[in-house]
Amino acid sequence: MEVLNAAIEGASAETALKRRSRASVKFTAHAKLDRMCSLQTGAKEEMYKDPEWRKQQWEELVSIAGRTDWKKHDVKDGVTVSRMGFNENQHAIIKVEGIVDAKMRLVYGFLQKSLTQGGKLDFPFRKEKVLEKISCKPSCSIVDCFHEIRNLPRTRPRCATVLKMAMPNHMTSRETCGLLITSVNHSKSTPLVKEAVRISVGVTGCVLEPVSEPVPTAAASTSNMDDSDEDEMDTEPMKTKMTFIMQVNLQGSLQRIVKASYKSGLLVIGMRSFYLNLVEHINNYVKIIDI
Repeated sequence: MEVLNAAIEGASAETALKRRSRASVKFTAHAKLDRMCSLQTGAKEEMYKDPEWRKQQWEELVSIAGRTDWKKHDVKDGVTVSRMGFNENQHAIIKVEGIVDAKMRLVYGFLQKSLTQGGKLDFPFRKEKVLEKISCKPSCSIVDCFHEIRNLPRTRPRCATVLKMAMPNHMTSRETCGLLITSVNHSKSTPLVKEAVRISVGVTGCVLEPVSEPVPTAAASTSNMDDSDEDEMDTEPMKTKMTFIMQVNLQGSLQRIVKASYKSGLLVIGMRSFYLNLVEHINNYVKIIDI
């Protein structure tokens, strides 16, 4: 939502309203569609309680990040933005990736903190309502989210019920870790306002992978090493590939705006700026933590 706002703000208010006018039809015509889409949103209730199901969602996210059939690659400043075909998928599927000059465990630590209140990635959850917390590993929480679209007058707010999870690398099969959110159904879910449109969030999140070669080490015995020698033997890669995958259907005119703003380049610029800004915050975090 934050990226969408940035894309809309990149154009004049008049241009954004014209785009909305071209893309939208009367709300009465969309009411039935909104209800139908809300029924299709997310996984069946209770599936998220199964830890194996949650692991499968992570493996799916990693698989999507590694696909080779992405389209419309835009590379600049070390950041690649690409997408899947808009016409072939229910969701708009977008990937943003690059390399961070930091160890994976430090980037992962930053991302975990960034989802908490006041963190750099808390914007989808600032008005969240926690419905359930699951402690069984990988632990997660089920939350109701709400977002007002202030930049487009007469646009109804959006809401979603999502699973929010951090996945540590010791629980994955491919030396990955990161964050995941995806729509689910929950019996206690209630929109914050009655007129809110329920959106669909496919398997979405951030995948971290170590990318640099380990520091070369000697085969000699380490029995006589002092502390400084042990530091030199640290083989953890110093760089991390950070990939964001976004799968979202905002419903109605907003979904059309996402597609149009991507094709015009506005959304690409917004996402690249978001990514580079996040990398800057990670670098500042690492300077403090990795001493």
